[in-house]
Amino acid sequence: MMRFDFNSSKLVVNDARMVDFVSDIYEESRYLKGASEEDLEQRLIGFVANLIQFQSNGDPHFVADRNAAAIAFVELRREYELRSTPIDDLLAGHLMKFSGMFNQADIDRIQRVLEQFRGRKCLFKFVQSCDSDSLIAGAVRFQTAASYNDKTLTATICDDELAIEHRLSRLKLLSKTGQEIPVRGDKMTVSAAGNYYVSCFSSSFKLQYFSLFGRDCCVVISDAEQFARDVTAAYKAKFRDDEIVFGPVEYIDRFRRLKGKAPIELWKSSDYEFQDEYRFASWDLDSNNYLDPVRIVQICPDQYEFMRIYEH
Repeated sequence: MMRFDFNSSKLVVNDARMVDFVSDIYEESRYLKGASEEDLEQRLIGFVANLIQFQSNGDPHFVADRNAAAIAFVELRREYELRSTPIDDLLAGHLMKFSGMFNQADIDRIQRVLEQFRGRKCLFKFVQSCDSDSLIAGAVRFQTAASYNDKTLTATICDDELAIEHRLSRLKLLSKTGQEIPVRGDKMTVSAAGNYYVSCFSSSFKLQYFSLFGRDCCVVISDAEQFARDVTAAYKAKFRDDEIVFGPVEYIDRFRRLKGKAPIELWKSSDYEFQDEYRFASWDLDSNNYLDPVRIVQICPDQYEFMRIYEH
């Protein structure tokens, strides 16, 4: 439907009829009307991270075609238009940083490493290269979910993990008997019972992660299922009173959906859907206990094939 021209720093519409069609349907619900400017920009950053790709020569490529993410991006663009805010400059500010990030030699080198893991269930951990040795030695780091709610972190990492604030237009709550419960405003917050620990990995490798996460190295873990079993067993042995789960993060569009099927410790806003995150989440059954900022569990690394992929 549309693409970003990196030469002119402008958004180019390729299918005007489809863009108009999606935009007209959006105006009927306008579910982003109550979103703040900060909400909209966070959503824009999420779409940039999700839709950016790199060509074989290293040039960035941003196309919103006809998948769900592309349609939601067109809806976001229309919301900006209704607010008389041009999206091109905002989009350029987030996209142009990817220009010149990689060259063809970088792409070829990275593809050769990834080819070794084709067809295998892997996990990917993006870290600073100076920190990669500890993971390869079997040290798995957990940190409190609350630590991610830190405004000094980049917008693609900073997140209030303990609560998701929903802004649902025309929100209605019904009792079990079907009676409507009065709702004031359109804002609701779903919160965790208390702080908890997470250790986060990605189920996919994407070149943009280096920039988005501010890391220069990716550690590939060859056997995701065995790794999950070993980390879970090591954690339970060390912290016997805690619960621990491992699984994919469920991404909730907080402007169109109120709850998910997974425990809230495995929820995140759909603004972060690009992360393709799998995580360990652990909590003490006594939510009043003090949590150290970081926990480390040790597994035997010998049965895994670890591989480093460097940005450059």
